[in-house]
Amino acid sequence: MFKKSVLLGVVLVLFSQLSLYGKEKGLFYSNNFEKTDDLRFWVKDNSLKNGYTINFKGLTNERYYSGKKSLKIDITFTKSGKYFYMHSPALSPPPLVTNPLYLSGYLFIEKSSGLTIKLGWDMLFAGKFQANLWLPKINTKNGWLYFEQNLYDIIDEKNWNPNNNYFQGWYLHIAGNITPGKQIIVYLDDVNASRLPP
Repeated sequence: MFKKSVLLGVVLVLFSQLSLYGKEKGLFYSNNFEKTDDLRFWVKDNSLKNGYTINFKGLTNERYYSGKKSLKIDITFTKSGKYFYMHSPALSPPPLVTNPLYLSGYLFIEKSSGLTIKLGWDMLFAGKFQANLWLPKINTKNGWLYFEQNLYDIIDEKNWNPNNNYFQGWYLHIAGNITPGKQIIVYLDDVNASRLPP
């Protein structure tokens, strides 16, 4: 029993040190989609309630920017609407958006059906939802779109109070003239939020 207690204590100490190490290094979120799919259905047009079919959502080795896997999302819409978002939260509690806080990620669009598909982020101000903001596309490599931004630049540009804005998470933005039969197939890889430049 004593040995088990000691072992458990060592494990807890190591875990806390690893968590602290991540925060000290400024890494608030990281997913290379080798093991975990943390993207969740989030916000959609009311008319799209029960208006889509999930053909596939999960990790795959069909395409990847790095490693051996990525997150694949294959959806066919069965109703009409304007927007459909999928969200992945940051740490809890969410980190303050101080300078710098970089968010970056890779997106491969295999099929868009004419819809706009991009990466974005959202934040809280004084504990209340503030805004959805899109990440700018930086470049394309081997068909993969690379998105990156120092989130603080947006706060500075809009003259928002820098002392009470919190990074809540990132999301996959799908919008446009969504009609029955339209299908989107995308892959996501290497999404990171960090104080250090990507």
